[in-house]
Amino acid sequence: MTKSATFAVLTAAGILCATSGCSVVRSTEPMGTSPVSLVPEEWDGTWQAPGSSGFCVVKVTDAEAGKLDVAFTGIEDERIRMRTLHVQIRQSGDWTFFSVPAQEFANQGDEVKDGYFWGRIKKEGDRAVFWLPHFKRIEAAVAEGRLPGRKISDSEIVLNPLDESHYRFLTSGEKGVLLDWESPGVLIRIPR
Repeated sequence: MTKSATFAVLTAAGILCATSGCSVVRSTEPMGTSPVSLVPEEWDGTWQAPGSSGFCVVKVTDAEAGKLDVAFTGIEDERIRMRTLHVQIRQSGDWTFFSVPAQEFANQGDEVKDGYFWGRIKKEGDRAVFWLPHFKRIEAAVAEGRLPGRKISDSEIVLNPLDESHYRFLTSGEKGVLLDWESPGVLIRIPR
């Protein structure tokens, strides 16, 4: 993914990692056991990462199914491009997850990936904090058989479908937080 896509992902209501060469954890299906019912008035609007000049626009597209679109512009290949990401907001226990189809990050000529990029998001009012999967911690959990999945390369892991016991493990902190807890992203909704 390009660096402009990185800002969009981070700015797009907590959506994901993505500079070339970063380690990523994908899942074969959206994370969470059930959709979050979204209130459009709480999500719709323009969001910005503090200290950044870029922004994105969020619009709930299916409130009951926990679906929203995130639109942003960025520079790719020295041209201004607009992109829209289709995001699913789902939950398991008291954790809320976001998932974005990996294919939506592909640029022309890129290898198209299956599955979803994901992370945890916690939204309070006009602020959303999000955490991406911690590659080494997820790698260890997969190697120990605590989470179903496989290591594709030194920089890519794919999680297979998780059941309730896997979500309990993921959210329990039993082996420490499996997210990059030390490096959260923050988004602030700009007042209308």
